[in-house]
Amino acid sequence: MRRDVAERVLTALNDASLEMNLTLVLIQEECSDEELRKYRRGTGRAMGYLYTDVIMPILKEHPDLEPEETRERRPDDYPGPQRAERRTAPRQPDESSSRMKRHVAEQALPALFRAAAAMNNTLLLIQKECSEEEFLAYREGTELAMGYLYREIIDPISREHPDLTPEEKK
Repeated sequence: MRRDVAERVLTALNDASLEMNLTLVLIQEECSDEELRKYRRGTGRAMGYLYTDVIMPILKEHPDLEPEETRERRPDDYPGPQRAERRTAPRQPDESSSRMKRHVAEQALPALFRAAAAMNNTLLLIQKECSEEEFLAYREGTELAMGYLYREIIDPISREHPDLTPEEKK
């Protein structure tokens, strides 16, 4: 993959990751522990596939594009699931219900749709600028990430608040 294409793809995928992270922060601040666990699991899966199957192959080809802060921190430095769970501060029980609050959904859905669009746009760029073999590899990883994004995050929110989903997304 040409370096300029790699830069554009990485920028778009970083933007998508940021949208997902910010949505997760919103959910953490506003929703029940049960919802947080559910959306954190879906976000982790989506971002995991995005990173391992799409971003890492690009960084292997263009290591100079990897941000300094991620070069310094290796996977061994990240806490495992149990340790991360213990570090999370105790939260107050949510007395309302497990239904996502409307004002959270109103902010989350547009951000998640932007993340999905950014991922999809990278596929269009890669398809136009790369070999068929390269495109197929990236498409597979992106499809896995988007599958989790939709199935575990967007679709549950859309089912709870169908009126917030734009017609073209239904």
